[in-house]
Amino acid sequence: MICLLLTLLLAAQSVSQDSSSTGCKGSIINQYFGSDQHLIQHSVVPSGREAPGPPGKRGPIGHMGTIGPKGDPGVKGQKGEPVLASTILELKRAINRLENSVNAIVPATCKHVALSPGSYPILPLGLDGTPFYAYCEESPTGVRKTLIGHDSETEIAADNCEAPRCYRRKVTYDVSMEDIVRLIDASQQCRQFIQFRCRGSLLHQRKDVYGAWLSRNGTLKLNWGGTKKDYYCACGETGTCIDNTHKCNCDQNGPIDTSDEGYLTNKEDLPVTEMHFGDMADSSEFGWHTLGKLECW
Repeated sequence: MICLLLTLLLAAQSVSQDSSSTGCKGSIINQYFGSDQHLIQHSVVPSGREAPGPPGKRGPIGHMGTIGPKGDPGVKGQKGEPVLASTILELKRAINRLENSVNAIVPATCKHVALSPGSYPILPLGLDGTPFYAYCEESPTGVRKTLIGHDSETEIAADNCEAPRCYRRKVTYDVSMEDIVRLIDASQQCRQFIQFRCRGSLLHQRKDVYGAWLSRNGTLKLNWGGTKKDYYCACGETGTCIDNTHKCNCDQNGPIDTSDEGYLTNKEDLPVTEMHFGDMADSSEFGWHTLGKLECW
């Protein structure tokens, strides 16, 4: 404290004196002069020592320390509650309600149409795709069916030709095959009626196939309506053909009018895309074919 007082006294009297005469070890004096208040800094340094220079440059960054040990694992969380069967059932009901809401806008099939018979827009397999029109009707047993029409529903006389399957009728449907397949996939059952009315014209002669049809994939099918057996018709399945030595009525190849008909029921094959016939070159040989709408429910 005495050192500081002596130093201030010397500065006030403007006396130039070595700081050693005060016996002080070095100090800093701050003085203000005039109205501009400039700061004047005087350094008093111990005798025999030079004033310190400016600070040196900052040294380089030191090396990174070693990584610390891994912390302890956290506490394991509690196991979640199991989903109750009642919750799953409620979710299924919610999904059904949502599907019913969609069907209320555009029904998937005629099964969801509670109106009089007629043509209605349907959208099989949910919202994927564009709605198309189909004919809806209810059977006497209360089954609501979806029907797809085509250009070969009325009876058509086949052209006269002799070779097996020389006459071919390609079937054109009212909607695309893609939409038909979607309808079939969305239905539990599908079927299609097929008939060949004949006079002196046969369907099979031993293993020679004069009459046949093509599946939607273009596969040649050798069974006729009412059976799934190759080279058979419905009467051959039930043993009721007019000549039981044959498996189809028309195979008796006589001068009388007869027919073979029935439903094709294999969903994977439907719908029929072509019908083939032959053995009609003679003036006494005739054949007529009919193909019903595709029915699904």
